Amino acid sequence: MFSRDYLFRPAVVAAFVIALGAGCSDDAEPSVTGNNGASNNASNNASNSASNNASNNASNNASNIASNNASNNASNNVTPALPAITPACFVPWSTDPILAQGDLLPGAFWNDPHVLKEGDGRYVMYISASLSLTDLLVEIYRLESDDGYTWRLAPAAPVLSPEGASKGVETPAVVFFAGRYHLFYTTYPGDGAPDTFTIGHAISDDGVAFDVVTTERVKPTGDVTDFNGIIIGEPAPVVVGGTLVLYFTAIGSDAALGGSSNQVIALVTSEDGEVFSEADKVLELDRDRYPRADGWVGLSTPSAVVVGDRVHLFTDVANDGVDPSYGEGWLQVALFHASSADGRAGWTRDETFIHTRQDFPWTAREIRSVNPLLDGDRLRIWFAGDQLYGVGTDGMPEWHVERWGIWTSECGP
Repeated sequence: MFSRDYLFRPAVVAAFVIALGAGCSDDAEPSVTGNNGASNNASNNASNSASNNASNNASNNASNIASNNASNNASNNVTPALPAITPACFVPWSTDPILAQGDLLPGAFWNDPHVLKEGDGRYVMYISASLSLTDLLVEIYRLESDDGYTWRLAPAAPVLSPEGASKGVETPAVVFFAGRYHLFYTTYPGDGAPDTFTIGHAISDDGVAFDVVTTERVKPTGDVTDFNGIIIGEPAPVVVGGTLVLYFTAIGSDAALGGSSNQVIALVTSEDGEVFSEADKVLELDRDRYPRADGWVGLSTPSAVVVGDRVHLFTDVANDGVDPSYGEGWLQVALFHASSADGRAGWTRDETFIHTRQDFPWTAREIRSVNPLLDGDRLRIWFAGDQLYGVGTDGMPEWHVERWGIWTSECGP
């Protein structure tokens, strides 16, 4: 489940989801409609030489911090000259990944990008990575870029690694709030069982050296009938009108779906970054359009941005109908967008997807972990995907470990 997708993860989560009873056909393959012309418009000028630009020169200049709040939260106060934010507006920079498997760090499987723009114009990406598909260890790295396309390590070492029994920290999301960087992430014990996932919280003065405040800022209730009773994870912080809003994904057994699992977006809020509210469910799939019986599990890996007077929430969409091409029953298959005046209710949902996994050569298995950034008069998104393997004619996996990476698209004038 969720966006970490380091091979073992989807199979484990699928077992949890299927155990609840999806009510869908075993051979159901999701049919999705998205911005299918995107790949025809993509430029082929992607730079795949990012690894040559790796740098260990992380900038710890505290003088930049004062301007971060204005830069990263400017969308709360400014309505840029953007076109309508619709799926058709987003055009890929390239059909090739801007960051591929093994770039910058030998063996790295990059995943879950989250991008900020500093006051001095630098782009900073927090991103999770595992150096092996068979190693449970997942860590969080920090990258820098001058343009959002070509990236360098800054610093070379992870900015957050697992502690204690945990074997992974992932799906990083950072916001500058109340004078500090707040990093939220998913973590779990050594066995990686999804019902043990929690959301951790770390803080930093410079965005590089983080101190963990708690590994359980949000955790499941344990009551399977609660919307957040079984699994939670994938945090997405954003500042809305001076309040820190933390979105996340949650799974529970839904009586309205006959007891099947339902994956929704929930939130907690804080006025000071220290005390948080109780969780509240705020967004789920339109079940008339995406029936649970057709395998549509729900929404995963949220990320939010404020543009003008609306909160725009981006997620990927999960389907657990078994895909015969991959032999899996839980895959992230499309990127989704909705907006709301208050970020809680009255959501306007797009009728089609921004991108589907068919839109790029290397995302045929999964497309996931979308993250937006308002950058002047452009709304930019970064996302992950892969075509890690396929099922051969002999029924055995055919591996393509190099077909894994990070892509970017943008909506602008």
